[in-house]
Amino acid sequence: RLTIFLFVSFNIYSTLFADSCKDIYLSGNTINGTYQIYNRKNQGFSVYCEFHNNYGYTFISKKANVEININDLYTTREHVKIRIEKNDRTQAETIVENLARYKTQYPLGLFYNRNNGYATPINHAVLGPYLYLGFLPISAANHVQPQGYRAGGRDFPFNNCDHNPNSYIAFYFNPNSHKENQYSDNEPLMHQWINVARNIPTSSYMSDDYYFMYEMHMGGCGGYAFAHHYDNLLGASLGLRFGKVFQQIVGISIGTNCAPLLGDIFLYSYEAEFIQSLVSGGKRYLASDFNFTCRYIDDVLSINNPKFADYLSSIYPSELEVKENTETNYSASYLDIMLSYDTDGHMNTSLHDKSDDFNFSIRNIPFLSSNIPSSPAYGVFISQLIRYARASTKYTDFVPSARRLSDKLLSQGYLCDRLTSSLRKFYVRYGELVIQYDVPLSRMVDDILS
Repeated sequence: RLTIFLFVSFNIYSTLFADSCKDIYLSGNTINGTYQIYNRKNQGFSVYCEFHNNYGYTFISKKANVEININDLYTTREHVKIRIEKNDRTQAETIVENLARYKTQYPLGLFYNRNNGYATPINHAVLGPYLYLGFLPISAANHVQPQGYRAGGRDFPFNNCDHNPNSYIAFYFNPNSHKENQYSDNEPLMHQWINVARNIPTSSYMSDDYYFMYEMHMGGCGGYAFAHHYDNLLGASLGLRFGKVFQQIVGISIGTNCAPLLGDIFLYSYEAEFIQSLVSGGKRYLASDFNFTCRYIDDVLSINNPKFADYLSSIYPSELEVKENTETNYSASYLDIMLSYDTDGHMNTSLHDKSDDFNFSIRNIPFLSSNIPSSPAYGVFISQLIRYARASTKYTDFVPSARRLSDKLLSQGYLCDRLTSSLRKFYVRYGELVIQYDVPLSRMVDDILS
């Protein structure tokens, strides 16, 4: 009998331990204002924390002269809040996000002093470091199509006329007070997010230290502008949103690098204590029933042990919920492997992909048109064939998985000739995996790529 169990710990919520406005909120302090927080090198810098009910925004001081671990300061990239300070010292704010047509496909790009996958700001070398707000990555912005941004609940589009992939706002720290590149134009798109900004009460004003020189660039025919050239602004400030935050009080801390190891040790302590109690209690015969029981983190496989379920409450603490995932008495899925006994009593394995049960498609392989080198892209095909062969005892189980993969790659722009070449490399270099199938290369090519 095959038995699979999955452990689920109650009341476990994710939390990040980097110092941030989230941490301040968790400590019970919900007063808007300036705070000192620390990066991962324990270097302090100032932020303005704006708190609401279960969410808030973090604004970074332009006087911060340390590395900013920006990923620790937000929990969503759906939108940001941008504040502006005008020449008359009044301040206003607006919510900025991607156009409605792009929101689900392209979350905003938020970076500190880099812009991976997005167009590089013009003044970065002179005025950096910088905070970067990217709307569309280069792979999407280099097309002649409607682009732009959304502010104050309204879309502000333009048509990219020449494939230039600029789609960003950069906020410059400019620690050396250098002058910017004077190039600018007066396209309406550069000002519309400012026009819809709403004034905020003076009690919520931030100091000048939080308002940056900024550069906005769109297209190809969308426009380019630098702060205050046309709008009488002293600067703008990027607000990063953090959402609901919870403090974990039960179980092993999740979301940390050490969590798998801690979870493993945590469960092992209970398992070892249980086996030792059986041995010391004169029940070695019962302990031997667990000889073919193994666990990978929170997934347990128990073979030929019908008594396992009866002793779960004696092994693991009551806080853990244990779910049985056994398919039948003769088959069960464990990790990414389907285990089954045939009529002759032999155990066979095949690939088990949980995503096959989803009612939506999964994009886990890059399109060939994306901004990646072609060699690693085709290397994915070989690596997955290796995985399938290791998981599949029978050729009849290997082929359907490989065929689904090749069909997917071909639909995403991969070339059949190069996939065929990759399949040949797999067949020659990993003969120890395919020898069990006893099929010639020509048949494998026909079965997978014809």
